[in-house]
Amino acid sequence: MLNLALANLIKEKRISSNMKQAALALTLNVNQSAISRIENGFQEPNLEQLYLLCVHLDISIDKLFKEFKTTKSHKD
Repeated sequence: MLNLALANLIKEKRISSNMKQAALALTLNVNQSAISRIENGFQEPNLEQLYLLCVHLDISIDKLFKEFKTTKSHKD
């Protein structure tokens, strides 16, 4: 598992936005299984995908990177 805090944030925001994984996958130009892997902490989104997640899920960049940094710090 990579980043559960980030994964949970993305999943919660997607669900609260009434967005299906397939729709988010189209937005990020990935397949639905990639969204599932991101939401379950098995894959980290790249920088472009992080930006698109912020825009389409209404997540502040500060909040997103706080979650991303927290897990990175624990891995080091």
